[in-house]
Formats: sequence, C-alpha cells, structure tokens
Amino acid sequence: MVIALLQLPDFLGLSGVALGDSTLHNLALIGQALPTLSVAEISVGLVTLAAR
Repeated sequence: MVIALLQLPDFLGLSGVALGDSTLHNLALIGQALPTLSVAEISVGLVTLAAR
C-alpha cells in the first residue's frame, strides 16, 4: 500500500507534490493536489496497466 501511495502522484500526473514519511500526511497532500490532474498522464497509466 505504501509503495502504491508513493506512485499515485506520478500516475495521476499531479504537480507540486513532495511526499514525506507520514502516510496520512501524504494522503492529504495528494488530496490537495487533485486539481492539478493530468488527463494525458492518467491515460498513459491506464493503457500501461491494461497492456499488462
């Protein structure tokens, strides 16, 4: 779960997210960065997952 959480900002294309050591704090940071979602990066991530 921790590894997946750390990869989530890259998968969603979130910008300006500097994750730390606290899981709850990281969840809050990801939640705050949701307005910066990148549809292009999400699409690439979904295609990559579907191809596996």
